Amino acid sequence: MLRGGVAAFFLLMGMEKFPNGPGGEWVALFEQIGIGQWFRYLTGIVEVLGGVLFLFPRTCLIGAAMLACTMLGAIVVHIVVRSSVGASLVPAVVLAVVVAVALRGRDRPTQVRQIP
Repeated sequence: MLRGGVAAFFLLMGMEKFPNGPGGEWVALFEQIGIGQWFRYLTGIVEVLGGVLFLFPRTCLIGAAMLACTMLGAIVVHIVVRSSVGASLVPAVVLAVVVAVALRGRDRPTQVRQIP
């Protein structure tokens, strides 16, 4: 259930980056970053794909790695580009949640089902 919540969050956040309106919040932010709007699309793709991979136990760590990279990037953007250390706390908390949920239960031994 936790993995589903994190995955849904990133699916929604990733899909928000695709609309192309000139007055969009994401368009303005990625314009401020200065790399280009292609980076907004790449970030959206990474978030959507990472969210999907995060759903499944076999691919959860791969998805978590992708999502962690986007959150690390968001932290850097908030500190370097926007000069807002306080705003970087939000992606830092999201990063901590992604890591905690991905690692939750990783140390449990897998159950072997015996056939009677």
